[in-house]
Amino acid sequence: MNDTRTPKSPCPICGYVMDAATMVNGSAGPKPGDVSICMRCGAVNLFGEDLTIRAPTADEKTEIMASENWRLIQRTVFLVRTKRGLK
Repeated sequence: MNDTRTPKSPCPICGYVMDAATMVNGSAGPKPGDVSICMRCGAVNLFGEDLTIRAPTADEKTEIMASENWRLIQRTVFLVRTKRGLK
């Protein structure tokens, strides 16, 4: 897994400021529209055009849940939330 520096931006859910991304299914850095999971609260967000974090729209949430990566996303969220003692 490779880390890529990104512009500092807060999670829209908990406010945790992120400034890097680790790709879990490839080695390329993030691109606009890619999923980002908050390492503090486990929220599923998206990278915006400027690679800052933003909340997905309702339609984007539906697309994410229908994607082939949904199980990987769910597993990652579960691991983050378990590590943080969240339910």
